[in-house]
Amino acid sequence: MRMPGSKTGARGPSTGRRDIIQMAATLTFSYPFSAEDQALLKRLLEDNGTVPAAPASGLGSPKAAAPAMTPQAAPAVNYFPADQALAPFPSPENSQILSLDGQIRGRPYLKDQSGAIHQIRKEPNGAAQYFKNGQVFAVYPGEAVGQALVRQGEVYMQITSGIWKHVEPNGTMYNKPLPPPWTAGGASDSGARVPAAPPMPKASDIAPGGSGKVIQAGPSRPLKTLSAAIKVAMAGDRINLDPGQYTDTPPPWTVPLLIDLGGSTFNAAGQTASLAKGMGLLVPRADSIIQNGTITNVAMDQAQGELTSAVRPELGCGYLTIRKMTMTNNQCAVGHGGFPVVIEISDSDISNNGLKANSGSLTHNLYAGAECRRLTLNNVTAAGTNEAHSIKYRGPELIVNGGTFASAPGKPFDLPNGATIPFRITGAKIIKGANDADHGILAIGEESTDNGQAGGTISGGSIQALCENPLILCTGGTITLKGVTLSGNRITVTGGGVVAGL
Repeated sequence: MRMPGSKTGARGPSTGRRDIIQMAATLTFSYPFSAEDQALLKRLLEDNGTVPAAPASGLGSPKAAAPAMTPQAAPAVNYFPADQALAPFPSPENSQILSLDGQIRGRPYLKDQSGAIHQIRKEPNGAAQYFKNGQVFAVYPGEAVGQALVRQGEVYMQITSGIWKHVEPNGTMYNKPLPPPWTAGGASDSGARVPAAPPMPKASDIAPGGSGKVIQAGPSRPLKTLSAAIKVAMAGDRINLDPGQYTDTPPPWTVPLLIDLGGSTFNAAGQTASLAKGMGLLVPRADSIIQNGTITNVAMDQAQGELTSAVRPELGCGYLTIRKMTMTNNQCAVGHGGFPVVIEISDSDISNNGLKANSGSLTHNLYAGAECRRLTLNNVTAAGTNEAHSIKYRGPELIVNGGTFASAPGKPFDLPNGATIPFRITGAKIIKGANDADHGILAIGEESTDNGQAGGTISGGSIQALCENPLILCTGGTITLKGVTLSGNRITVTGGGVVAGL
């Protein structure tokens, strides 16, 4: 068969062979295609991204129709070329390097989403060592490197005891649980990849206050203190405390309770040694509601930050609700870490917390760890801090409705692990003062993107960017501003993400 407009050579085409004569950019081919013909056609047509389909039955005749053209498959991506600089990043999810039976197996290297190279190399003495960008990172004495694995665009290293570790951007190695892999095709509204959201905790069988029983406590009653009432309370009970000034340090409780402080004040100055489990003034270990009171001076005499808090939920508390509380001048108003929980705070003031002199970890108005499944703040005032951020939340989902948020030495909002579900800040007043030492309004994903890069939305309310060079740090995804009243200086964006609506 001849393609229209073509000419053959003097001998004419021969079945099973090809004659190629270029004339006005046309070619002549004979059918059926041989393997050699198909290879040649693929080379000739690769610029068009098409190759001829294999002839259907009966196309061996010189009078058969011209072959259909089908899309050429995209070439496979080589994520691990010999030249590491040419490798795309991040490496695919679950790419792995193993140190097993004295051998290094799996991928030659792994690349995280920042472009850093991770390897496990065997030293001359036979020991397996973990390297990042050519620098060795030692593990615990007596331990050895077991494997390196890609999760959510980051590389995690596991030692032989089973502990997972992550080397942070600042070079510090931390113990960090291995997150779930990104779901295939998982994406946020902004198009950035995100992992599946963790499941919600299981609620207690009986709700706090659901038993119908009320326990009265106060100076004029048989039960003089909250501590005494907690010791006799049963699942679902409600404790009503009479107004007054209290200095007792209640024990942790392990049954769902509704605790109404009745407008009373707890002053924990000088009581640090007797705090529940050394963790906080109120330490619920079951679903709880805490409301209507003031807590102050919790662990302000400690020399370094230990997340000692006015309210600090512990394992067993899946749902914590705080209403109409004032928590000020504490090391932390609300602190959490290490287990799944949902926290909701409403109509409360958690301003001006944090140590004023601190040789250890930073202290905030609120700190919630990565396992806090959802943090909701309704009409919360967190209008200043003594040391660091106003709201520091490492979990996957933040919801804010109304309220006022500010911090001079830190940021009003810090979401250092990114977001799985786009955060929603609605109707809030966000303030950076003219003399604030920290110029950040909000930061997201600056330490890792364990939660993904789902971004978020700030709707309504206002941002008062009064300091010099106010900024939003966004490492990925999109933050969208809708109907926000902006005042002060122009806000800049750093980190590579997108902020729309400025």
